[in-house]
Amino acid sequence: MIVNNNLKDINELIVEKIKSTSKLHIASSNSCGLPHLNVPEMSIIKQFVTHENKYSEHNEKNLVDLQRLAVMIETHSLWKRSEDIFFDWMGTVLEKHKQNPPRDFSEKTVDEFSIFICILRHLTKKRIHSLKHSDAGDDENISKTPCASRFSTTKEKNNDTRLWNVEISQKLDEEQEKTCEKMSELTAELKAMLKSIPNCIQI
Repeated sequence: MIVNNNLKDINELIVEKIKSTSKLHIASSNSCGLPHLNVPEMSIIKQFVTHENKYSEHNEKNLVDLQRLAVMIETHSLWKRSEDIFFDWMGTVLEKHKQNPPRDFSEKTVDEFSIFICILRHLTKKRIHSLKHSDAGDDENISKTPCASRFSTTKEKNNDTRLWNVEISQKLDEEQEKTCEKMSELTAELKAMLKSIPNCIQI
């Protein structure tokens, strides 16, 4: 008998919960751009209104969580706006990859890549240093080389990319000239050292 009464009470509570939830959904329809609010959301709003901004620690935690969710939603919306551009760009990348299969690079090409990577790493370190210290004087010494957007292939027909490649090539030439000068100076110094050593075997 007791079990039957308990089951009956449980069923009545379930029915009451369904009715209350339906009323809540109807009362909060089209709220905050949503079809309706759920029970926890309505509970938070009620607590905020009745306590006059005197929130508990639990409510503060809920606020932080909601703010994080808002940032995620905003980020997702920004991604959805540019999603088609990204996949168009990826399509062009895959097509170029199919047209130009990977090949073995010569030693000269590998050296050029190494110089390019060193310059790029140096410029990146300068930029990070300027962002950390935010000194006005440092901004004048930072290279103004524009880094082309990955989307420029689709949006601007490679104009930014070509300009960027030209400027990088110029910088590579300058670095190579400086390297040759340094090598010449080093060679001269080494020869002078060899001459200063008696009974040296010249190679």
